[in-house]
Amino acid sequence: AYGQTGSGKTYTMGSAFPQMCSDEERGVIPKAMDAIFQRIACMKDSKEFTIKVGFVEIHKEEIKDLLAVRTSTSTSVHIREVPG
Repeated sequence: AYGQTGSGKTYTMGSAFPQMCSDEERGVIPKAMDAIFQRIACMKDSKEFTIKVGFVEIHKEEIKDLLAVRTSTSTSVHIREVPG
C-alpha cells in the first residue's frame, strides 16, 4: 500500500488488527491468506504444496524484511538487478 501518513494503509491491508475481528473489519492480507489456505485445504489430498511468504516495508527507498529475525545487523533487503 502506498499513501500519505494517516490515510488508512495499515487499516486497509489489515496488518494492525487482532485475529478476532469481524469479516468486514479484516484487511486485504488476512482475507488473501484465508483464501489461499482454503484452496489448499480443498486440494491437499491430490497435491503437495510449499508456501513461501514475504512481508516487506518500503520507506524512503529502503526495503526492510518485516519477517526477518531481528539482530544487531540490518534487516534491509538488497535488490539485485539482472541485465537483459
